[in-house]
Amino acid sequence: MTPEELDALTKDQWRDLLVTPRYLAGTGADLDAALRPLFAAGFVHHIGDDGEVFAHSPCHRIRVAFLPENEEPGLWHVTASRSPVSPLDWKAVFDAEVPVEVVTAVTTAVIAELAAERGQRHLTLPVDTSVWRPLRAAGWQPAPARHNQTRLVSPDGYASFLCNRSEVEYGEEMGPGPYTWHASIGVGRITSDITFTGETPIHLVAACTAALADPAPVIRTRNSIRRYLLPHLDIRLATPEPEPGRSSLGFRPKPSILPGTPNSAQGRRR
Repeated sequence: MTPEELDALTKDQWRDLLVTPRYLAGTGADLDAALRPLFAAGFVHHIGDDGEVFAHSPCHRIRVAFLPENEEPGLWHVTASRSPVSPLDWKAVFDAEVPVEVVTAVTTAVIAELAAERGQRHLTLPVDTSVWRPLRAAGWQPAPARHNQTRLVSPDGYASFLCNRSEVEYGEEMGPGPYTWHASIGVGRITSDITFTGETPIHLVAACTAALADPAPVIRTRNSIRRYLLPHLDIRLATPEPEPGRSSLGFRPKPSILPGTPNSAQGRRR
């Protein structure tokens, strides 16, 4: 879509639009969606001085953090340990432009981890597991990768998902990487990343790939769409234009329980 085509579609900055592919749609306005499954499951949260939101499970073993002012990469951090005082067992990190629908799919899957015992999570996985199946079904194809790596790329080439089967040191995965699972989304040099460490439960990784590969459009407003991505997006109106004289408030963003601006993450955008 061109800017002129978008202008012809609507000039209302708050108009609900249906956008595909979802992995290029940006984070979205309703960031609360990623937290609602946690609160429904009894997670407790508090808000930091810089607008951070920290949510932890009733057992204090699983934690989800929204970190708009974080110096390290990642807007969302999901971590777990074997006990409240143990070192981290696994970690998942989502950059700021990762669609909130993908983050929500993982936080929803996290709920199942509350009662789960340690199970099959790690490197002995064939390529036809639940992690790869939704990507293959959506037409993602194998792409060149390094030794001991498997990599699939979306049909348009703007998203990839990689599994690194080499042994990775704990300190590396909990720090700058490399990581066992790594998704990269974007056009050119402007990319967003999703990373999972090797001990992340497989059903969480599979929830991520299913959400990435989902062909269903996501709802975005015009002002949230990155203009440089327009040529790579399909955009349609989500609902008819309001009739003359009728309020268009139905198309405004929802109030947010997150601190700061209700419609977008503040702070470091990575």
